[in-house]
Amino acid sequence: MRRKAIKGIRLSREEIERIKLRRLRKVLKYVYKNCRFYKNKFKEAKIDIDKVKSVEDLQKLPFTTKEDLRRNYPLNLSCVPKDKIVRIQMSGGTTGQPVIVPYTRKDVNQWKEMVLRAYYIAGITSRDVIQITPAFGLWNGGFGFHFAADELNAFVIPIGVGNTRNQVRFMKDFGTTVLCATASYPLRIAEVADEIGVDLRKLPINKLLLGAEPWSEEMRKKIETLFDAKAFDIPGLTEMGGVGTVGFECPLRKGLHMWEDNYVVEIVDPETGEVLSEEEEGEIVYTALNREAMPLIRFKSGEISTLISNEKCECGIEHMTIERIKGRTDDIIIYKGVKFYPSDVESILASYGITQYR
Repeated sequence: MRRKAIKGIRLSREEIERIKLRRLRKVLKYVYKNCRFYKNKFKEAKIDIDKVKSVEDLQKLPFTTKEDLRRNYPLNLSCVPKDKIVRIQMSGGTTGQPVIVPYTRKDVNQWKEMVLRAYYIAGITSRDVIQITPAFGLWNGGFGFHFAADELNAFVIPIGVGNTRNQVRFMKDFGTTVLCATASYPLRIAEVADEIGVDLRKLPINKLLLGAEPWSEEMRKKIETLFDAKAFDIPGLTEMGGVGTVGFECPLRKGLHMWEDNYVVEIVDPETGEVLSEEEEGEIVYTALNREAMPLIRFKSGEISTLISNEKCECGIEHMTIERIKGRTDDIIIYKGVKFYPSDVESILASYGITQYR
């Protein structure tokens, strides 16, 4: 498993495009055959999937929205019978009807493989002590970190959410070297550590994998100073398989490398749906190429980002690079014609040392 994960990181641009097209054509036929929702959706849009000859042709297909997932609760979007489903997870941050994502064993392994890529790029090995602070429950937070850490045979502390005094105590007592958390939680850990007289900079922690919410470069600098460690941004969303599935940032940290052999990633205008060019900010749309239970086609994520480049990164990775997630389409604030996001405010406050605000 780990060798496959490493191989996926270093694919050439030619290999990426070949795998992406092959898997795209395969998954379109798969959902048409096995999911009534997509069969009807494609027919209504007068889409002949046999005429999808390139990745660009994907733009002709209709979007899938979170409302589609809610309307098809609990498992009407599943492409497999119930006896092939080994677990479900629920998308966080929503109200009303739950958004349920089913997994087959193949899907769980794909999730693990994607997080293994992140661990490999960050230099995490079996010698590490990995403390996992996100929740273990229907929200997928902790599981992806755990599946990959278990595969590495690392020392795992699956402590879960909250109980911050114990978090600090375990870091100290067990020699935690890697902390996995939501982006803002390290700041709370630092507050509690200061209250109980623990200097985080003297602990063995050298890497933090942080995600689940937008966070600025100023916030990253603050966290890295408090922990004397390197912080990586790990994106991912439940609808695409969970935290860590869609991409990771390399040690150069000039953007997120998106795993194009597993996902087609488009940046579109949130209003018109038009696919945007490089350096144009828009909404991320994902198509899952390598999932089995519920591969979503052109899923409008609500995440806001910008395509940086399709060129090879200085680190050697040839998968596309996008900006770190700036916010969500429903977070945008328009004041006197100027658009901005909460992350923009956070960036300004953090530059003045303010990390807790309301």
